Amino acid sequence: ESVIVRIVPYDGTLYFADFVYPNSNGVERISEIGKRIKNDGYRAIKLKVGRCDKWMPGVAGVERDIDAFIALREAVGNNFSLMTDANNGYRDKPDWALRFLKACAPYNMYFMEELIPDNTETYKQLRDTLHAENLHIPIADGESIWMEDMMDVFHGYCESGVYSYIQPDIPTCGFSNILRIARMAEKYPHVRLIPHVWQSQIGLLMSAHIAKIQRNIPFVEDSRYNEHVMLAPDYVFNGGQWFVPENPGWGVSLAPGYEEYLEESPIELT
Repeated sequence: ESVIVRIVPYDGTLYFADFVYPNSNGVERISEIGKRIKNDGYRAIKLKVGRCDKWMPGVAGVERDIDAFIALREAVGNNFSLMTDANNGYRDKPDWALRFLKACAPYNMYFMEELIPDNTETYKQLRDTLHAENLHIPIADGESIWMEDMMDVFHGYCESGVYSYIQPDIPTCGFSNILRIARMAEKYPHVRLIPHVWQSQIGLLMSAHIAKIQRNIPFVEDSRYNEHVMLAPDYVFNGGQWFVPENPGWGVSLAPGYEEYLEESPIELT
């Protein structure tokens, strides 16, 4: 009988719903989708921010980011983890970045991902300013670092004391390298690893397998993406957790007729 291990994911699908949906009702749409994700069983959500960079340029976009985060917090309640990801949308705008962080900090942000392009000194300044007002938001970064560069910057990230979460990209770095990095991170008690995954079901499953043997991985990223040529019936999502079987290999099989599917919608199987 298979041994089942529980892994906690965060839902990473909540994008700029206040803009991209027809007839959107603004941040109320964020609240609606947040409640729906919670009802689906998730215990954590990562919200895209950075509207000031694209969707609503200027200070108005900063204020909408703040409103969206607060609305989401109010929608899902306090006993729920909320992360944010700006995709570097606050680049060259440290004053706006600080305005956003200070407004959101009282609402318990689990981490802030890619607020700006990697800049340890700017992050230090933001952190120190927050600490002076008894506020704190953990910083996450690292998804854009290619494996050949990872060893050059990893220890600097960890030793700076700025980054609480390192996020190497699993499709880019691969399973063995992510596991290697996670084990290297064990010497830094203040640092946790959360593999970055986007639209890769096998990437999620690989992350889950690493998380089940590495205690310094508190979450895996779940973009709720299914590759239709792959069957993984023994992976079960229930109660906000993925239950990972100990089946051979990755515990997946190819769907019947997958060759015909690939002829219509070719993808790379790695």
